[in-house]
Amino acid sequence: MLPKVGPASLLKVGDTLTDKVYTYATCLAACQAHTFCYTFEVGRVKTAAKGKCRLYGQTRSLENHELYNFYSTDFESPNNQPNVCTHLDIHAYDKVKVQECKDQSTESNCGSKSHCLWTPTYYRYQ
Repeated sequence: MLPKVGPASLLKVGDTLTDKVYTYATCLAACQAHTFCYTFEVGRVKTAAKGKCRLYGQTRSLENHELYNFYSTDFESPNNQPNVCTHLDIHAYDKVKVQECKDQSTESNCGSKSHCLWTPTYYRYQ
């Protein structure tokens, strides 16, 4: 059974789910089922934490970090397609900045945002 969570301040840091053996996919699904879960950890295979899933709000403890792999539900890699505005990789966890960059349709608009980058078109000369 998943822990009941409310506002982010009520999400217990490090809620551990042990009702079944968790994988990355099932722990991600458990985190996405909670409005205020932003990051999660899955126990590493060859440790005592194997199959455990820990959910977090906006903070997490580094306790037992050698036993768990850490993940975020908000990560989005920059777009590497030509002629699009994308976010700098340091902003890959910020949904607002990621979307703001996506909404820029011209190079000049994109360049006016310090967290955005216009991806150039590369030509191959023969």
